[in-house]
Amino acid sequence: MATIAPPDGSPPSVVDSVGDYELLREIARGGMGVVYEARHKGLRRVVALKMIVSGQFATAEDSQRFRIEAEAVARLEHPHIVPIYDIGESGGRPFFAMKYIAGGSLLGKVDELRTEPRAAVAVLAKIARAVHYAHQRGILHRDLKPANVLIGRDGEPYVTDFGLAKIEEDSALTQTGQILGTPAYMAPEQAAGKTRTLTTAVDIYSLGAILYQLLTGRPPFQGGSVIATLIQVMEDEPEPIHTTNSAIDRNLEAIVLKCLAKDPEERYESADALANDLGRWLDGEPIRARPASNWELARNWLRKNFAAAWMVPVVGLVVGLLCGAYSWTKILVYYVDTLGSAYDLLPSVDRPWLTTLHLRLLGWPTVLIAFDFVFFLALSTMGLLTVLLARSKNRIADIAAGLVTGSVMGVVMFTTGFGVLYVQSEIHFTESAEFEYWNTSYAAWLDAGSTQRSRLLERYPDLQALAPEARADTMARKWYYDHTMALAGGIARGFLLMLVFGPTLSTAQTLIAGAILRRSRSRRETALRYLEVAIPGIWVVTALPLLLLMLVARADLITVRPLWYALLITLTAGMAVVAAWFRWPWWVRVAAQGAWVTLFAAHSFILSWVQT
Repeated sequence: MATIAPPDGSPPSVVDSVGDYELLREIARGGMGVVYEARHKGLRRVVALKMIVSGQFATAEDSQRFRIEAEAVARLEHPHIVPIYDIGESGGRPFFAMKYIAGGSLLGKVDELRTEPRAAVAVLAKIARAVHYAHQRGILHRDLKPANVLIGRDGEPYVTDFGLAKIEEDSALTQTGQILGTPAYMAPEQAAGKTRTLTTAVDIYSLGAILYQLLTGRPPFQGGSVIATLIQVMEDEPEPIHTTNSAIDRNLEAIVLKCLAKDPEERYESADALANDLGRWLDGEPIRARPASNWELARNWLRKNFAAAWMVPVVGLVVGLLCGAYSWTKILVYYVDTLGSAYDLLPSVDRPWLTTLHLRLLGWPTVLIAFDFVFFLALSTMGLLTVLLARSKNRIADIAAGLVTGSVMGVVMFTTGFGVLYVQSEIHFTESAEFEYWNTSYAAWLDAGSTQRSRLLERYPDLQALAPEARADTMARKWYYDHTMALAGGIARGFLLMLVFGPTLSTAQTLIAGAILRRSRSRRETALRYLEVAIPGIWVVTALPLLLLMLVARADLITVRPLWYALLITLTAGMAVVAAWFRWPWWVRVAAQGAWVTLFAAHSFILSWVQT
């Protein structure tokens, strides 16, 4: 039974009176009761006044059931349950006055809420909590449906019409075999007439049926007659929601279907548990109705721990591209300058366009120094950018962000150019093959008694059986074969080193940046503190492992030569970190920072000058 809002306009005229109330108009009628819009004569307050339909001719059972409803609602004080103001009797006609809700019933909102599933879920969550409140006080509603939920002008829902309510300590009116309720929203056990053994699960089923209608526009079961509907309720499964409304995801559908389970034991254990699951769905968290997949768990964790999780791989991608461009530039400058010099000795030969780009003296060294600083700055600030842009919320999130950023950076670095350094270093050290190739080619032009030829034949006696003109061709093919086979090892080793180097470096940075960010008062202070502590610190934590890897993997992982110079830079960088961390006097910190930066710049300049 629902209270219907009066139309806008002038106040209705008085049609009758009951006790201290003036009846203004009838607004709803059900099988047992009728509801009027009424006004208290003294307080001038508009209320919804409910009376028994049969009035003074009501049976004792009708009066008893009416009394039960009044008592049930009177003991409930919940913001989403229509409260009772007054209970009385006039001329042998019992009545009670309730708060007047002027917004209509939920039934009139079905079409609107069908297109707004989040709003529908929010409404039902409030209804479920109100029902749970009633359950805690020993009251089953047993007739929950959209028409028995009123919507105020503020959009808030109110449960009403407890005419079929069952109170634990007074169930004498409920006889086994009676079918009480509305078939389309009735639980299977209620439809079967098992009214003596009904539990809170019947109201949970009805809540699921209401939500089903809000999402699809119709109840889960709707036969051509009452009997047909009851049979469907007891025997059939509801049609999947997504077949009617494809916008509904499977998590929300799982919540509804759990409420509509035939077995009461398979439904939610309480209306509060249902409300909690609806809240989880609204918050994007894993629901209890269906186990979350690994992807959903990861997605929810990212959403909770990062303000912008998508920025994490983006930072890795950008830094990886910068580092890839850096490696290609270094290689290109070296080879263009080295090979381009040959055209200086062949002035009559047309020069390739690329060789005209290489600069002399101050040109390329300046470019290379700039690239060195860009490369190191990109690597050093990767963790700071990750933490600032993604806004990780705790140390675990810092580690996760560092691992993701570093992994993406490592893969991109390798695939876009940095891996060339590893492949190049691998094939250059294959049995000194390059030296052998050129030495063999040279020896093929020499006299039989030359020293180069004698050495070659001593190392490869099998060449004795070959004609002199075939020896160079044989060694050339061996050299190319060794190069080709070395590629696989170089790629595998380089890729593995990148996957170790990238995440380790990035995670160390994000831990430092995260700790600084959460202690600092502003982003400016965070950036300055990070630049002072983290940049030299990154050199310290990466230079020594890189030097070791350079020796073990025989790869140019670090360009500082000789090694003692790299150790000197590392020592001065370590002093800069200690001075910054312990807040030594500013002039000591500036001197320490300047020392290691100067050494690094000097190395970069000298190496770039030598390369060109």
